[in-house]
Amino acid sequence: MHEFSLMESVIRIVKEASQNSDLVRITGITLVVGKLSGVNIEALRFAFEVLKKEEPLIKDSVLEIEEKEGQGKCSICDKIIPVWHYDLLCPDCGMPMQVAGGDEFYVKSITGERDG
Repeated sequence: MHEFSLMESVIRIVKEASQNSDLVRITGITLVVGKLSGVNIEALRFAFEVLKKEEPLIKDSVLEIEEKEGQGKCSICDKIIPVWHYDLLCPDCGMPMQVAGGDEFYVKSITGERDG
């Protein structure tokens, strides 16, 4: 399950950001996960719940996940349509679509508290 390693990376990013911002407690983490990213959202949530118990900085934090729909763009006619997988053809001209969104995975925001 690669979601555990993804969440370990997220936690590492959050820890580094908290040090740079003088945060002593993280209260929330928001991730953006595209539906074409190959990430299982429920497995990611499970990994977060397991791993946060090991990290005092985030042990009481809440994880929010924003899912982004997949989008494909035709390189010939520039039509953009919602897509659910990678192997789609443009409904107008029949050419292969390129992914134009929905494959992302990143930390959007971190909320926390400073000491004092």
